[in-house]
Amino acid sequence: MKYLFLSQAFYPAISMIFSEDKVHYSVMQYPDDESPNNLLYITKVMFDVLKVDKREIEGICVVYGPGSFTGTRIGVVDAKILAYSLGKPLFAINSLELIAQHVQGEVSAILSASRNEYFEGTFMDGNRVSDDRIISKEELLSIEHKVVSFEDISHLGLDDFEVVYPMEKIIMEVSLEKVRSNISVEDPLSLKPLYLRAEDKLFRKMR
Repeated sequence: MKYLFLSQAFYPAISMIFSEDKVHYSVMQYPDDESPNNLLYITKVMFDVLKVDKREIEGICVVYGPGSFTGTRIGVVDAKILAYSLGKPLFAINSLELIAQHVQGEVSAILSASRNEYFEGTFMDGNRVSDDRIISKEELLSIEHKVVSFEDISHLGLDDFEVVYPMEKIIMEVSLEKVRSNISVEDPLSLKPLYLRAEDKLFRKMR
């Protein structure tokens, strides 16, 4: 059985076909900001190169955030269209959980949220310790344990920081865990991107 993984929530954008025991084909690229919607084109090329019938795909996994506002939205829409049109289950993957799976121990997984703010979630050996949130640069600098990210934010001067590159094997394992647990979106068209906008943080403070 083959599965499709899609992500445009962060760089690099990823399209990958995998099965229970191996990655068949993957593309990781840094699309031009002016023309970011090329996930479907990349995916079509993969199908053509591998001569994969779309009906062979048993499920679609997509990173639904948090991450780039435009990229996350595009990736989720593309995955919803494919899942709905093919009649296949859709599995939603959290970007910070995916980052955290690359490193052992207690870590804060980080992605830029613009305006000197950052998406953050705390994990221990890949297991979630805290909910995702948006933090300021000052809050980020005050974190005492290791900080990890797909983005190079070493210029901030963090005491313990590691930039990690998305690994095919880990992406496959995280995706298969969702598939095996049967944690799919009940209605593919209902999946909403996880934005964690700064406004949400402001409203929580006002309550």
